[in-house]
Amino acid sequence: MVAPKSGDFTLLLQVYRLGLVRWLVSRDEVIAWADDIIKSTDDPDYFFIELSLSSTMNELIEILDRNIPLQESYIPARVILGLIYQLLFYGEIRFQDASKLVYTLQNQPLTSFEHDNFYVYEDDYPYYNRSEDEREKDLHAFLNTYRAFNLHNHWQWPQINIRVEEIIKQKEADVKMINKAYNKAWQKKRKKQKLKKQILRGIGIAGVFLYICSAIILLWQNGGKNIGSSFSILGILIFTIIMRWYGGRKAKKQPMRVK
Repeated sequence: MVAPKSGDFTLLLQVYRLGLVRWLVSRDEVIAWADDIIKSTDDPDYFFIELSLSSTMNELIEILDRNIPLQESYIPARVILGLIYQLLFYGEIRFQDASKLVYTLQNQPLTSFEHDNFYVYEDDYPYYNRSEDEREKDLHAFLNTYRAFNLHNHWQWPQINIRVEEIIKQKEADVKMINKAYNKAWQKKRKKQKLKKQILRGIGIAGVFLYICSAIILLWQNGGKNIGSSFSILGILIFTIIMRWYGGRKAKKQPMRVK
C-alpha cells in the first residue's frame, strides 16, 4: 500500500482548517483522523505524525497552514455550511450564532448567488422587516442545500457537490424569475404614477392660469373694489390644487429584490 500524502486529502484538510478556527471541528477529531492513518500505514508520512503530536490548537492550525496545497474549490466552504446546518438542525447552536458563522465565510470561494445570502440573516440587515422566526426559517432553507456534506463522507464530496450545484442553479433561476415579475409590476406602477403626476401638473398650471384670468376680469368689472374675498376664495382653491399636485409627486420606493 502506498503511504498517503497530505495532497491526497486537500479538500478535507481545507475543511479541517476552516472548521478549527470556527470551533466547528475539534482538535481531537483531527488528531484521531491522523492517528487512524498512522496505524493503517507501515511508513506514514511525517505530516500525519506532526498532526498527531501537536499539543495545542494553534500548533495544529500552523501545521495545516504549512502543508495544505493551494487549491481553490467551492467544496470546503459548502461543507462548512453543511456542518452549520447539522448544528442548527439539531439545536446545538442558536440562529444568531449560525448566521454569524455563515457570515464568516464571505471571503471563501463560492458563487455570487451564495454570497448574496450571507448578509440577509444578520440582525442589522433590513430584511423586508421580517421577524427573527421568519429569518431563521429562511436560514434553514438556505443551509438545507448543503445538508448532505459531513466529515465522514469526504470521498463523496465531489459527487455531492454536483447535486448541490444543480440545486443552487435552480434556486437562482427561481429568484431571477421572481425579481423579473417584481420589476415588471414596478415599472407598470411607475408609469401610472408618472401619468398621474403629469395630469396633476396640468391641473395645477390650469388652476394658476384660471386664477390670474379671474383676477383680471374681477379687477376690470369692479374697478378694483370689493374683490378681496373673491381673491381669497380663489387663492384657497388654487392652493388646494397645487398641494395635491405636489403630493402626487412623491414616489414610493421600489420594492427590494428577493435574495
